[in-house]
Amino acid sequence: MRNSCCFACLIFLFLPIIKADLYSLAELTQQVREVIESSAKYRFPENNNEHFANLDPEKQDYGTFDFIIVGGGTSGGVLANRLTEHKSFKVLVLEAGSADPNTAAILGIHNYMINNIWNWGFNTTPQNNSCLISNKICRFPRGKVLGGSSELNGALHVRGNRRDYDRWAEIVGNKSWSYKSVLPYFRKSEHASAFHPKDKKYHGSEGPQSISLAPAVPGLTEAVIQGFKNLHYKVVDYNGKSQEGCGMVQSYLNYNIRSGSNYSFFRPAIKRPNLTISLKSFVTKVILEGKTAVGVEFVKEGKTFFAKASNEVIMSAGAVSSPQVLMLSGIGPTDELNKHGIEVVADLPVGKHLSEHVILTNAMTLSTNTVFYNVTLDQAMDLWSKRQGPFMANVGRVIAFKDFNGDKLADAELFFGFPLNIDPSGNFIVNSVAPYIQVMQPHSEGEVTLKSSDPRDFPLINPNLLGDERDFEQMYEAVKVLLDLNGTLPIKLISSNRGFSIVDFPKSHECSLCCQKFSKKWWFCLFKYYSSCGFHPIGTTRMGKNSSDSVVDSDLKVHGIKNLRVVDAGIMPRLNSGHTNAPVVMIAEKISDVIKNAYY
Repeated sequence: MRNSCCFACLIFLFLPIIKADLYSLAELTQQVREVIESSAKYRFPENNNEHFANLDPEKQDYGTFDFIIVGGGTSGGVLANRLTEHKSFKVLVLEAGSADPNTAAILGIHNYMINNIWNWGFNTTPQNNSCLISNKICRFPRGKVLGGSSELNGALHVRGNRRDYDRWAEIVGNKSWSYKSVLPYFRKSEHASAFHPKDKKYHGSEGPQSISLAPAVPGLTEAVIQGFKNLHYKVVDYNGKSQEGCGMVQSYLNYNIRSGSNYSFFRPAIKRPNLTISLKSFVTKVILEGKTAVGVEFVKEGKTFFAKASNEVIMSAGAVSSPQVLMLSGIGPTDELNKHGIEVVADLPVGKHLSEHVILTNAMTLSTNTVFYNVTLDQAMDLWSKRQGPFMANVGRVIAFKDFNGDKLADAELFFGFPLNIDPSGNFIVNSVAPYIQVMQPHSEGEVTLKSSDPRDFPLINPNLLGDERDFEQMYEAVKVLLDLNGTLPIKLISSNRGFSIVDFPKSHECSLCCQKFSKKWWFCLFKYYSSCGFHPIGTTRMGKNSSDSVVDSDLKVHGIKNLRVVDAGIMPRLNSGHTNAPVVMIAEKISDVIKNAYY
């Protein structure tokens, strides 16, 4: 499924541990160069018009399948793989994007991948308390490619806290969502390499998705970890028995290759005769007969199609696109649907309860005494082929979690990226550390709504970041941890005793005018400018006991609608104390078994 790739490249990417020959590595290096160059000038579309160009309105029959999966992202890959393990199940996957490019394999260029055609290009509505530095508009990247956001993200494998899932079980009223019950599904998908520390009983070794550590940046990674140790943080396997502490980031990484949903789940199933994957297929609505889902409509390359589902339609388009399709189909809040002239089939809180991690970025940086990497693109790629160098990871090789409230849930996540700076000659330089802070237990809620009843329009995304004063307090507590880290000897030794430098605004800046520098009030002002989305949206189709405050039940069936499920991050009833990719894989693994037990 890779694009424009020679046979040698394919061998290289399917078998990452063998050393590439010079020709295949040169090909891949050129593709990386093209991605970097195109990202600088790429402009995102403002709507979905590209899918409707020269559209023939006459509907054509695409066929009948047992299951139709809308969205070929993280959950879509798991579902497609697991359901087609049964040869009697005929499965169709509809993905609006294209096949993933070769360059998606390289974790270290993910920022360039995001600013490109593989991202939908969504933005938020204007925010009151975040993204002021970018005119109140936050970027909201979502993967538009086979494998979805797992092909573009920072590839951090962070499940969260055991208490997250026990809370889910309490909210849903079903013990099958407790940590004890879902742990086997985390383990099922995982092939964890030998890293230290590792709590073995919490990790899997037989699954299709490789988890490992990117190599440390010599002299830098250890200094940051030692700084935390000086503050009495334990070095832990944060996906193991205890989350609080610090350590190396566990990544979706197979030797040097990103092990996203495409690599780990779609590829092993791609040749199965009972799996059909249709790319560039934009789903416009679920076809309902009364209160039963019987298929979907979609557009593809100038034609309008309908496909029928004998058993179920499964929405796996993510916490933004799944609610849009549901609302366009008549499933959503009555007031919202009436506003756009859409007939109400089921009055459900679709799009409500959007929850998102808020992240502080670019407000602090640590310049060091040492240039850890100063390499050309060719050199960086050669190092990558040997599992070394700056391209092995781009976001966070060190991570830490802190509980401020004593409830054994992480309130803040701190992770440290090593940004790649390109100098005028085109060399990639690493000589600094960029700390990121995430508020893990946000109280703020937003929503996803429709701009219109026309699927050509993007949905409206309002995460309402920092809409609750308590979220400011959590972020401020995390900043104090960074300031404490700044005073440790290991940090001082690598920074000529300077430590982290904090962004200094011009005198005319609002924060400098209103507040004493470094005061609590000054920090709160800074948060409004430099806080943005953590790219972990959940809750817009959340599961629960009843239809008044949830969209799906504990088996992820849509309340009141037969043969329709939602299986993606939108169903999560509360944000986890981690990232969302790992729990989405778990959710899809669990529901795959539920579906197989129901039909086989």
